[in-house]
Amino acid sequence: MSANSVKYERLVSKLDKLSLTLSVCDNQSNSELNEKIKSYELKALSMKECIRRLKSCAIDLNSEFTQIEEILHNVWPLLHTFESLVKLDQLLTHLATIATIHKNLETHVVNSKNSKDFETKVVTISEWFTELVNEYKDFHEIHGNEIMRDYLWHIIVHWKPIIINALKHKLSLTFEGIDWPTINAHNITDHKSHSNAETITSFVLYFNALITIDMQCKRLSQTPDSDLLLPIEVMITPLKKRFQYHFMETKSKLNRLEKPEWYLSQTLVWIRQNETFLSQTIDPLLRSHSSQLVPSKLQLISGLIECLTAKLKHDLPSLVFDDKLFTHTVDEVLVFSRELLDIEPNIYQVFPNCNLMNVFSCEPFFTRIITLEKKKSTEFVELIVSSKSAWNEMCGHEGIDELRICECGDNFVLMLQSITNRCSLFTDNSLKYSFVRLQLDILDDFRLRLIQLIHTSDQSWPHSQQLYITRPQLHFATLNEALKLLNLERGTHLLLKDILVDDRNNTDAKVALKEMHISSISPHLALNIIQKRIYEK
Repeated sequence: MSANSVKYERLVSKLDKLSLTLSVCDNQSNSELNEKIKSYELKALSMKECIRRLKSCAIDLNSEFTQIEEILHNVWPLLHTFESLVKLDQLLTHLATIATIHKNLETHVVNSKNSKDFETKVVTISEWFTELVNEYKDFHEIHGNEIMRDYLWHIIVHWKPIIINALKHKLSLTFEGIDWPTINAHNITDHKSHSNAETITSFVLYFNALITIDMQCKRLSQTPDSDLLLPIEVMITPLKKRFQYHFMETKSKLNRLEKPEWYLSQTLVWIRQNETFLSQTIDPLLRSHSSQLVPSKLQLISGLIECLTAKLKHDLPSLVFDDKLFTHTVDEVLVFSRELLDIEPNIYQVFPNCNLMNVFSCEPFFTRIITLEKKKSTEFVELIVSSKSAWNEMCGHEGIDELRICECGDNFVLMLQSITNRCSLFTDNSLKYSFVRLQLDILDDFRLRLIQLIHTSDQSWPHSQQLYITRPQLHFATLNEALKLLNLERGTHLLLKDILVDDRNNTDAKVALKEMHISSISPHLALNIIQKRIYEK
């Protein structure tokens, strides 16, 4: 047998085996495929059944939703009604509380304010008022309660003066027992040593209650009626009545236009005599309520200044055209203002209304002050230059004046300093500016007067009396205070230098003056100082 026939047979054999294998696999694949097809068909049928059931459930749910919507449509009004009933119940609770407070206040304040039971209820009364204010503040923050809020406001407005007046009356009844106020120097004593414990307890009780009421009232208003606390106002009332009786009544012998120092000095006496009691007794009570409350002495001063302000405003129209009386009144007010600063340095910062000089800031009083200052300075300049010792050299402690200032120049500087001191108490910068302009006018008038003296002199300056006003920088530097009043920058100088320079050869003196020019730069004021030779031989 040949090799090719052997190969052929082998290939045929392999082919037969492969055909047999494919036939077996094909049979197996068909059977598995059929099984899977059947499985998928069963699943499809199951899914169709599920879809049918879901559609049926959806129909049922839609029906249920429709029924629920109908139910909710009927329930929503009931829910709103229920909310309204809950709100109404809350309002009724608040109204019951308010009605109870109202009834209690009527019982213990109106009907029993003159009985002994009133004192035992003072703290409770202040708590009731505080509760009314709290109720009002709660309703004030909730929208839609305007009617209730307005009702509460009317309740508070009704009870506020009734409670305050009752407590004020009770507090004033304790003054005699604690020796308040001290009005005579020989009556200055230790208040506690002459007061029984019961009276002091009553005073503290009513004082604290009034502070509580006052603080609650300030919660209701951003602009309180007064800067003073209610109990302090009550304590000042006896002093105000005395002031009114002695210095405001037309029949009083102490009410005299030419004696403003009487009521001004008496006010200072009252402050000094009562400040110890205030600091030792009243201030601790204030601090127990709040550390932010103004000390009682400052409040006392503010209350008494109100009397002085009213007095000055009443008298000034009658004084303004009398030079002597008007000037005297202004001088006395200046003295009073300085002494008040010595008693309480911070009074004008805490209570700007306590500055009595501001009473003169309106017209025609301020213009009158400027006119009289000008007149007085002119007369003073004429007086100092006419003095026999006007040009004598001033001597220091060692008998030598390094600045070589004459008596006339020194007196002139003192006059300018006094004007600066007077204008420093005005708070309005425009008024201070007017005083600075006045000083500049006075400086120029003084310059012209010196020039006139030189030209009218029939001889050179006498050898025994040399005219020295050279290098007076240290003296005239005090005029810088006038600039500080206008809050100008540091380094600005207002100096009167080298007005007259003496001639060593006894010839005519040379005159030099710093001419000062003022300009306004809005919104601030400024001084521009221009150097210029005014006179030379």
